[in-house]
Amino acid sequence: MRIFDPMMFVGLGGTGCRVGVELERWLRDELCGPDGMDLIRNFSWQNYQPYELPSCLQFVYVDLNEDELNRTRRRVVPTEKEFPAAARTAHLIHDVVPKFDSYPEVARSLVGQVDPGRQRDGLLRC
Repeated sequence: MRIFDPMMFVGLGGTGCRVGVELERWLRDELCGPDGMDLIRNFSWQNYQPYELPSCLQFVYVDLNEDELNRTRRRVVPTEKEFPAAARTAHLIHDVVPKFDSYPEVARSLVGQVDPGRQRDGLLRC
């Protein structure tokens, strides 16, 4: 398999993360081989770790369910020993749960952050 262009996959939610995990695992199998050493053997000057993907392949995972997000990390490499190699190309985005329960709360928080000179009559002037 050859890579001609950089790629970034963004997995949103449970299904998006599962699709990304399958894609990432498939790419690891194809590029790193069953023992995770193919890139090391073929590109020894790059200093790859076992099961590490090239940096031109990036994965971003976002999920409101923190437990599911943490399981994503465990699914992309065979063992915990390879977590550091996976962390170079797989990024988990935590703390995306909103701090507010309703739109009025969000609006109040945003108004508090606006420069008073840009706000008149309750409207934001751009």
